[in-house]
Amino acid sequence: MTTELKRLVRVAAHGVVADTAAEELPLFDDIADQYFVDPDQVPDPADRNDPLGFGMGTIVAATPAALAMVYATVNFLRAELLKSMRDVSAEWIHAQLESLIKKSVDKNAPASGDGGKGFISITREQLIVIERLAKQEAIRFGMDNELAAKMARSLLGSLATK
Repeated sequence: MTTELKRLVRVAAHGVVADTAAEELPLFDDIADQYFVDPDQVPDPADRNDPLGFGMGTIVAATPAALAMVYATVNFLRAELLKSMRDVSAEWIHAQLESLIKKSVDKNAPASGDGGKGFISITREQLIVIERLAKQEAIRFGMDNELAAKMARSLLGSLATK
């Protein structure tokens, strides 16, 4: 996982934890560092009462789940973006070229060829898939259905409102 991807996952997961398990925020960075050592590692169910082995009990359970659900969501969105880019790449390239040409002539022209609107948006169907995926990841990391759903809604809110 690249440094930029880790930063993106960390920022989004921090928001989910702040919304759903704020008591974990003081430990968030340490837990995130531990998670990024092996993002595919799921805590052993026998260790769910002490996920990091620090004798801290379930206080840290939501943070690895939030990181995993955001990571899974980013991977899903990356795949969707690649599919979308196949369709818009010619249009995007033309818009970027047009923007570069306009920018060289008119210094007040918009920096992007699409007027700053962006070509990619998340559809309702994709949001449904993301919600299911995020909830599944949270449950996989030991969250109960209620907390998993709350965490997934928090993540969706950050995606849908930005």
